Amino acid sequence: MPTTTNSYVTGYGNTATVSSTTYGGGVGSYSCFYTLYAQPNKQGSYTVVGFEKPKIDCE
Repeated sequence: MPTTTNSYVTGYGNTATVSSTTYGGGVGSYSCFYTLYAQPNKQGSYTVVGFEKPKIDCE
């Protein structure tokens, strides 16, 4: 079965959170989270200035 990953970005203030869920390719599924830190920029969007990786078993 092919593997599919769906990712969703949620932003609030200076923080954006990405949630990804991987389906298929095996018996189970799991979620891994990267935490992104962003600052507003002159274009009216955000620039990522840092991030935290998910726990080791998600890599």
